[in-house]
Amino acid sequence: YQRRVRGFSVVPPSPMDRPPNQRRKPKKHTIILVQFTRALNTRTYFEYESVSQAMSGVCKFYEEKLQLMNQGRNVKHDIKDLFAYLDGLGDLGALVYEEKKQAYVPCDRQWIKQRVEKHLIDTGQYLN
Repeated sequence: YQRRVRGFSVVPPSPMDRPPNQRRKPKKHTIILVQFTRALNTRTYFEYESVSQAMSGVCKFYEEKLQLMNQGRNVKHDIKDLFAYLDGLGDLGALVYEEKKQAYVPCDRQWIKQRVEKHLIDTGQYLN
C-alpha cells in the first residue's frame, strides 16, 4: 500500500528491510484443543493471539494442576514432569492459523511439546 505525504508517494518499509534479529514474526491465532481426562465432557478449547501465548497457556494448565494437588505450596518440577502431564491428558492438539493458506493447520501433541520447550527456552523459563 502507498500513502501520499505532501505530494510524495511513501511506501512503508517492509519488515524484511530490517535486520533478521529485529524482524517481528507475525502473530498466528492459535486454538488449543484439550481433553483433561478420558471423559469426553472434559473437552474444551482455549484461544490465543499467538503460538507463544498458547504455549504459556499450556504451561499454565500444568501449574494450576500442581497448585490444586499441593494446596498452593510451591513444588519443584522440571520439563519431564510437564511432558508427563501433557502425555497424561485425554487429548491435546492445536489449530494454528496460517496466513498464506488462509486456514488453520492442525498440530498434534508432539508439536505442542516441542513448541512448549522452545517457548520455555526463549523466555528463560526452561525447567531443566
